[in-house]
Amino acid sequence: MPPLPKTKTLLSYSDWNECVGPYCFNPKNAGKRVRLAIDPLVLQRAAAEGARHHHFATPKLAADDFRVAVTTHIDQVGWDIGSTSRG
Repeated sequence: MPPLPKTKTLLSYSDWNECVGPYCFNPKNAGKRVRLAIDPLVLQRAAAEGARHHHFATPKLAADDFRVAVTTHIDQVGWDIGSTSRG
């Protein structure tokens, strides 16, 4: 995959967390380890149902925005074996 341009995202890293968490996790999984695998359509739906109710025109646009938000966050705070090291 080619490097991503460092551009401003429509949703921030925190916005994406607020969208994806409630969309993907539910009370029946409380206290359990959950492995998260998410596709572009789920990202598009999660963004639409999230607090900002952002409607991406296509799943690809949602996935691109998510990817840039996450990689930018990791570039800023680092990454340490599956979790951010400072955030």
